[in-house]
Amino acid sequence: MQVLILIFPAQTELLFLVVSVTISCVKQIDGMTDRYNQLCAMMNIGLNAIEMSKIRRVSKTTNRLVPIFEDREYDDYELPRRQLPPIDNRDEDESNLQSPVFGGMWGL
Repeated sequence: MQVLILIFPAQTELLFLVVSVTISCVKQIDGMTDRYNQLCAMMNIGLNAIEMSKIRRVSKTTNRLVPIFEDREYDDYELPRRQLPPIDNRDEDESNLQSPVFGGMWGL
């Protein structure tokens, strides 16, 4: 992309002022973005937050998910307790209104 700028002698000062203001705004935005990313990394929030989860593996023989059991001590002789996977409700609608997508069997 090529930009053609026509410079007249009376507009040189104005053009220099616009370019210097634009460069200073870009530097300020870059500095604020770096500060935002640093603070978010310290508190583990924002777009780059780390989410912890357990990865479930797939069995090679049956091609099904292998269940995850709770960790226990070496000398604990209780029956193993299975961990249920969490339900992903990150994008859940919290308005408690019925969905307009499914209107019933006959659309009423």
